[in-house]
Amino acid sequence: MVKDLLASLHERGFTLHCERLLAVIDGAKALKKALRAVFGERGIVARCWVHKERTLRGSLPERVHGTRHWRLKKLMALNSLADARTELAALREWVGGLSAQATASLAEVGEELLTLHALGISGELRKSLSSTNPIESLFSVVRDKPHRVKNGKSQRSQQILRWVASSILAHRKKMRRVRGMTQAEELVTALGRREVAAAAA
Repeated sequence: MVKDLLASLHERGFTLHCERLLAVIDGAKALKKALRAVFGERGIVARCWVHKERTLRGSLPERVHGTRHWRLKKLMALNSLADARTELAALREWVGGLSAQATASLAEVGEELLTLHALGISGELRKSLSSTNPIESLFSVVRDKPHRVKNGKSQRSQQILRWVASSILAHRKKMRRVRGMTQAEELVTALGRREVAAAAA
């Protein structure tokens, strides 16, 4: 279903205006697999650190929850990729002495927590893009809409789309500009700007 959605976006004219696409996702394997299938190596995955922290919270003793949160915030605030790699290694070592489940969770994420570090994005834009928080409120607005559709199967998918679209339009006035957008040029450069003619070809 996720792959079909991304393929549908392509069919409706979605094109990349950079050489690569940055996708900030949670730990859903289906989403990552679909991104790879549709965009290939051009799709760069950054993992939401808030989702990863919640996963670690569920597998670490309560007595270390404060330390866990502090260490992850420190990791995400570092500007140097080398420093971030060192801190991630230290975090893995610390977790390794506490929980096998948490150790496996950190191993699974690899360096996808450090994607923005690798791109050289820092400051407010890093804070905005290091989690899926900017879109979570929109998700909450449309999450229950499909369940309200009562039409038969032949009309259901189109009706769901109309409900979701109307919900998004109604929510637009409450949506705020992403913090750090003054750094947008840095992100475009890091992802590889494409000439308009080349993008349209």
